Amino acid sequence: MKPFNLEKALAGEPVVTRDGIPVTDFHYFEREKSVFKVCALVDGIVERFTADGEND
Repeated sequence: MKPFNLEKALAGEPVVTRDGIPVTDFHYFEREKSVFKVCALVDGIVERFTADGEND
């Protein structure tokens, strides 16, 4: 499995979770004060992730 790459994801490359589930919507909040600056819609549920792809 490829490691998460924020720059490629922001450029529009398809994103999938470690479990192989496609991410259908993806947003990066640069000014978010939390370490979880990425929000993604995964299987109909909003998940939060760090810029390295770790989730809460």
